[in-house]
Amino acid sequence: DGTEWSQRFKNWRVKHLARMGLAEKTGWGKWRLDDNLERTLRRMGERGDILKAYHRKLSQSKLQRPVYGDPIYDPVDSLTKPITGKVISKGILDDVNDKSFVILDTTYGEAVFVETGRAANIADIEAGMIVKAGPQNYSPKTSDHTIAEIASKCGGIYSPSAHEMSDPSAREEFIKAHVRRLEAMRRTGHAARNSDGSWTIPQDYLKRASAFEKSRGFGNPVALDIVSRAALEGLPRTIGKTWLDAELMSGQSNTACSGFGQETEDAKLKRLQFLRSQNVISKDGRVTQETLATLEKMDLDKAGKSLSSEMNKPYDRAPESGRISGTYTRAVNRPSGKYAVIETSKEFTLVPWRATMDRNLGKSISGLVKGPVISWTLTKGIGRNIS
Repeated sequence: DGTEWSQRFKNWRVKHLARMGLAEKTGWGKWRLDDNLERTLRRMGERGDILKAYHRKLSQSKLQRPVYGDPIYDPVDSLTKPITGKVISKGILDDVNDKSFVILDTTYGEAVFVETGRAANIADIEAGMIVKAGPQNYSPKTSDHTIAEIASKCGGIYSPSAHEMSDPSAREEFIKAHVRRLEAMRRTGHAARNSDGSWTIPQDYLKRASAFEKSRGFGNPVALDIVSRAALEGLPRTIGKTWLDAELMSGQSNTACSGFGQETEDAKLKRLQFLRSQNVISKDGRVTQETLATLEKMDLDKAGKSLSSEMNKPYDRAPESGRISGTYTRAVNRPSGKYAVIETSKEFTLVPWRATMDRNLGKSISGLVKGPVISWTLTKGIGRNIS
């Protein structure tokens, strides 16, 4: 009988899942399946292909590293922590479904395989760079909490005027950033714009904001941050604030006594010697925030001098407060990071680059500087905020 056979198969299947720890018996003929059953089974099916690619790339790189745990990075596991390492290799895991990967020689002394989602996520990453990979954060943004709080006091309605009344110190640029957030949420049905310019905010808005962030993370399973475009070997004598400086300032040491972890510790000692020769560390020999600021200024002054000759215009340091205006003409990579060139008819300056700036390349923009934060706005057209 087909029905009896089907039932037998189901019983066999669920018992097999139970042996794998993916099902639990809750009563006579009743089972509870693991919440992550589908994801777990899918990963088990992919695991063989991943391990083959992992060992093949290590062999090609002639790199031998011990395996202390799972060599496949799992950003979804609640116990997973960010890892930092040198890029050994990058590639495409599945070109049909657009899945890419990087293999990192980590500071923990292990080589780890990291699935990185869409190929576009690793387009800017090359072998030898130092990259930090960590779990994505799908929590509601700070702006979401502000929107929900204001709406809760106004009968479920958010408006720029209500925001200004709630926080008189809020700048126009700051309020516009909240409106942009609501525009993004509206396009996915999580908020409604009213004819008077106000917004109807649902009671479960924060839950929706979290779901929205998670949906945006599809195809982008890990947070990737290039902490150094230059190889480790060149960092000790670099003019500019580097990843080594941040590591020295943290005071933490890598526990690995071999591999990239040991290479990093050796490079940190050489870096300290170089910083002493440049007289940029504190009297007690520590790397401080002031050290980083000095190194960044030295780096940007060097870049400014080089660009000044090329552009035939003088370089002017960006102010620590006030307003910057000009045309965003290009971006440059420096040891201290990536910077945008803001040019006027008479001079130019360098400011920290943001991904949102690239869609405004060649346009006139204006930025309000307040410490390390710059809020950018197009100065032509409708004055759209781009930060």
